[in-house]
Order: sequence, then structure tokens, then C-alpha cells
Amino acid sequence: TQHSVKLLYGEALNRPGIFQRVDSSRTSTSPLKNEEIKTFEFIYSGILTDAFSMTTSLFRNELDNLTAREFPTEGIDTTSIVSSSGEVKTNGLELGGMAQLTEALRIDASLTYQKTEDQRAGFNDIDFAYSPEKLAYIAAFYQFNEEISLSFSARYTDKMEALWVGNSETGGRLSGNSGSNSYTVVNVGASWKKFKKDNSFRAGLSVHNLFDKEYRFATVTLNDWADNGFAGEERRVDLTLEYTF
Repeated sequence: TQHSVKLLYGEALNRPGIFQRVDSSRTSTSPLKNEEIKTFEFIYSGILTDAFSMTTSLFRNELDNLTAREFPTEGIDTTSIVSSSGEVKTNGLELGGMAQLTEALRIDASLTYQKTEDQRAGFNDIDFAYSPEKLAYIAAFYQFNEEISLSFSARYTDKMEALWVGNSETGGRLSGNSGSNSYTVVNVGASWKKFKKDNSFRAGLSVHNLFDKEYRFATVTLNDWADNGFAGEERRVDLTLEYTF
């Protein structure tokens, strides 16, 4: 067995963009501050047996002075002020594991839970935008022989809300969009590789979104006309041919 523990801390700044600064100068006498982020993370990783390893991560992100649009009066169509009033905190847990079940079969899996909260007064009970609480992933890889391999993966994404516009009392989601529902996308692939002296030929076939799952992403500010959100990618089949010499 082998174990390791890490404790990480980081800080970063982001200067508001020119359009945000111009917008702020028109609506507020206070200049925008640099946006700040602090990250805290505790990581454990261990090789528990020759066939199984795992990782665990506890993390916390603190964002302050985020550029936000405030509505000092009621309603979402009233005069707004662009200021550095945004404050967000995220706490989360991520678990991951790898199991070599046989010499030919390996399985990877991960599960993430996170909770993001808007710290502005009155916004505690409003779900933060574009932040799924749960994420999950599983993948399997099977090596028939030196030439042929198969892969399978499935990725789960929890529901997400669109941006909240307006004050906490009378505002609403951007363009009235209800956000995106949870969804799972399945992918499969196969590969054949043939060696001849120093040369090799490889043919690969992969299918993204195998079951042609219909899913949508929440509306964003740059395309607020999309009141039903954006459609995710449909089934896609890729064929790859590669010759190395």
C-alpha cells in the first residue's frame, strides 16, 4: 500500500473587463475592484492494493468582489447599478477510484458533490446559476489483445439553473429560462492497431451520446434570446484512421 496527503491553498485576482468597467462608470461612482478567489483543498490518494486505488478531495472556494448587477428598486426592468458586490462560497467533496479487475479490464469512477451559495443579502435561498450539485463519471476499458481494445463511459450532470436577474424579492431567471434538467450521456469506442516492424496502422470508431439523449444547457447572458436554453450535442460517430511510419 501507498498513501499521500496534500493540503493546498491558492489565491488569484481577475480584473473586470473593459465593458464591465465602462458600464460601472455609467451607473456608479465607485470603481470596480479586482475580483478575488481563494481556494482550499485537502487531498488524500492511496494505492490500497495492486488492483485498486482511490482519491478523496475536500475543497472550498471563496469568491469576493464579483462584478454583479444590483437593482436598488423593485422589479427587473428598473435602473441597475454595476458594482463589486458579488460574494460566493462553494464547499464540495470529490471521490475517485480505479480498479484493475482483470489484466484486461480496468474501471475508473468518480463522484462529486458541491454546494454553491450566493452570500448577498436575500439570495441565500436562491440556487446559484450554472452550478450542478452532483457530477458522476464511470468508464471501463477492455483490452482483448495487443491489437483490439474497447471503451465505455457514462457521465452524469445534475440540473442547473440559469442566471437570476433582478433583486431577490421580485427578480427571476434570465429570459424566464427554467435551466437544464439532469442528464446522462453514454459514449463507446473501439480501436484496432496493427504493427509491422517500425510502422503501425490504427483504426478507431467512437460514438458520442450513444442513445441520442436529448438535453439542454441553461440560457446565458450573451444569448438571452434562447429562452429554452441550448440543445446539447446529438449522437455523433467518429471514424479515425492513422498510419505511422
